[in-house]
Amino acid sequence: MTDVGIDAGGVRAACSLADCVPSLLAAKPWRWNHHGDSLQLRLDTSPELPESDPAARASVIACGAALHHAALALRAQGSRIQVDRLPLPEDPSLLGQIRILGTRDPVPADRALARAARRRHLDKRSFAPMPVPPGLLVDVESVSDAADITVITGEQQCALSRAFTMAAMIHAATEASRAELIGARLTERDTPESAGSLLLISTPTDDREAHLRAGEALGAVLCWAELAGLAAWPCNEAFEVPRTRAAAKREVLGDAAHPQLVVRLGWPAARG
Repeated sequence: MTDVGIDAGGVRAACSLADCVPSLLAAKPWRWNHHGDSLQLRLDTSPELPESDPAARASVIACGAALHHAALALRAQGSRIQVDRLPLPEDPSLLGQIRILGTRDPVPADRALARAARRRHLDKRSFAPMPVPPGLLVDVESVSDAADITVITGEQQCALSRAFTMAAMIHAATEASRAELIGARLTERDTPESAGSLLLISTPTDDREAHLRAGEALGAVLCWAELAGLAAWPCNEAFEVPRTRAAAKREVLGDAAHPQLVVRLGWPAARG
């Protein structure tokens, strides 16, 4: 029997594409270990953020997006893979591993998504005023089976905006939170603006695997958005504060699921 493994080129491709992930924090909270036929993803907790990410929720979500991108890179190269989430319950820092099962002909869609991941258009500023067509919004809700993706409109959008506004006020009240948000947050402000569409990524549970799955869904959304010509921006501040996370869970999801993060989606605005 021929041994199946990941060669150095495959490891570089997977880690390189994973590094294209926009972490919800300034640092990239993951590291990779290569063992024969598998690539292991570990949570790096060295950037401590006791105020803005006390339970490492945002860190694990970012790691989930990195896991998505690494798996995508290997599939795009023609590998048959298996992704195992939290393979060792006694080792919670080992978030996932990608095992190589064999080879296959690369799927053109995977190659297109991998290219999109490298050129992805992220924009925290206001989008162009044209709305995203309803057909595209229907499509994006099904781009990942790792977590639920829902387009938020109407009163639910207002409730979500209230939660983000309250979380920003809570964080602004302490010097420690302000320092972490300035030095370690990806966004200048996490409050969703009226421009663009809002996608809510949610999960049935609220444990570490749920956070990892939410990140995988984020990775899929960002690649899809680039292929569709859209800009995107992930926001999560409301879900890092227990009070506002509970409010969003109740007012937006009717306590039926757990909100993990929002993605703002819209057409890139022309810059002069």
